[in-house]
Amino acid sequence: MRIRQHSAFYWKMKRSRYYQAQMDVSLLEPGSIDFNKLNDTCFILVAPFDMFGRGLYRYTFEGVCRECPDLKLQDGATRIFINTKGTNRKDFSQEFLDFMDYITMSTDEVAQRAESEKIKLIHKRVREIRASEKMVGKYMQKWEEIELARQEGKEEGQEQGIEQGKMVGLIQGIKIFIRDKLLDQIAEDKIVSKLQQYFSLSEDEAEEYVKRIQQDIQKEMKVV
Repeated sequence: MRIRQHSAFYWKMKRSRYYQAQMDVSLLEPGSIDFNKLNDTCFILVAPFDMFGRGLYRYTFEGVCRECPDLKLQDGATRIFINTKGTNRKDFSQEFLDFMDYITMSTDEVAQRAESEKIKLIHKRVREIRASEKMVGKYMQKWEEIELARQEGKEEGQEQGIEQGKMVGLIQGIKIFIRDKLLDQIAEDKIVSKLQQYFSLSEDEAEEYVKRIQQDIQKEMKVV
């Protein structure tokens, strides 16, 4: 159990590193080396539990030298982890504490209890979004249906392409087989019989193939 908890912890840390790297990449044009264009960035992750187990509401990380703790890297990158269930309430404003309570349980009762008008406005917007979730669900369902149909059409097209390729190869193989037998002066009835045996053709289909190849050979001989 402890191993799984450690794995989940490091996964969250690596995820925050990935997101901050994505933020940095988005600030520069591809190929640009003018790193002065990199604005200061602050990645904030809010979690309804304490990832570090120290009981704090906020954990702020910046580049610090291990050998000289007072020496900061000052590269403009900051990562902040918010724990909505911290215990150091005296270090924060009532508005912040109310907001942490609201994130933990976003109900009408908690929103009404908060003194902050900002939290009440946030809750109003949350209620609007929740009310429209059914409509969003319908749009998402429709989008998924369209995407599924598109994917199925793509797969069907690929399968048809493969089958067409097999058919072209089969026809080419039949033509080569007939040409070789005719040039070896094998009797036509024997060629027809072999075509039926090897390529599962009907007698009429086999005879038609032989006839066509004979015509092609005669044309080639006239040209020569």
